[in-house]
Amino acid sequence: MPFCIGRCPAACCSGKSQAPAAAEEEGSRNGNAALLAAFCAQPDDVVVATPPKSGSTILLEICHLVRTKGTRVAGRSQITDTPWIDLPVRLYREHCPPWRAPHDAEPRVFKTHGGWGKVRRCGPCRKITCWRDPVDVMLSSFHFMLPLSGLTPGDDVSLSTFCRVFIHGHGRYLRSYCADLIEWWEHRHDPDVLFLLFDEVVQHKPAAIQRVAAFMGCEADVALVALVAKMTSHAAMRADRGRFNDDALLAPSLWRRRGDVPVPLAGKVRADGGISGQGAEQVPAWAVKEVQRVWTATVAKATGLTTFAALSEFRSAELRRARSRSG
Repeated sequence: MPFCIGRCPAACCSGKSQAPAAAEEEGSRNGNAALLAAFCAQPDDVVVATPPKSGSTILLEICHLVRTKGTRVAGRSQITDTPWIDLPVRLYREHCPPWRAPHDAEPRVFKTHGGWGKVRRCGPCRKITCWRDPVDVMLSSFHFMLPLSGLTPGDDVSLSTFCRVFIHGHGRYLRSYCADLIEWWEHRHDPDVLFLLFDEVVQHKPAAIQRVAAFMGCEADVALVALVAKMTSHAAMRADRGRFNDDALLAPSLWRRRGDVPVPLAGKVRADGGISGQGAEQVPAWAVKEVQRVWTATVAKATGLTTFAALSEFRSAELRRARSRSG
């Protein structure tokens, strides 16, 4: 029986018969939040749940290429192959298959930026999450998010101003990031959770591909791992950046609604992006210190891990011990 995120109009979590078409129609009538609430995952589905700017694009591509044995349809957008269940309803219907429909290959793979509190209600489906240094996330968000609002990074909004909004603004993104990380960290050993770090995916890609394939239940020999690693290199994805055009789909509707003037978009695969440590080099020192202050008050208090680097090293040590025991 499928399980749901939030209140399911199909009532499939209550033991009643599922009515997926009715659930999707309910989501279409009531907007994006209702569509996310209506999403029903199957036990074999894979839901890639990451914070924004934390590796979702490369992870989704790895998942897709692993299940298709390194093939993909030319000219097709990534969100068509791996539907994004957070999309506004109109865009979802235009670019994604119905969430109850089969995909070109198994298992089905979906994307969300929803936190643990929403994703956990997917029930027995498999969940992949990936976490990145929050200072790097802040810098990447600066380059990516502002053009969506018709603003040019640096000219219309300074990096320092953006950092203040990221840390202390209305959405309080940094505290949400920390709260979600704490919850995912507590469940990193769950059999239906694959907890990854951005650096291991980018810097140790073959090993990460093998872990993802095993978690998905897909075979991946040495040749396939090498092929997927090549196809998900920054250079290869940059060359095919039209495939990863979620921002180009979202921006026009945002510009029209807000009356903004179109500006060049950074894209999901930025020319000088995807490099760890850039945040510490480019973000103002006060903002780096403030991120650490929030981390200390939240993540460190809950986990005992005083920095993101400490969390990364702790996780690496866990994986080394696990490999030693299995080997």
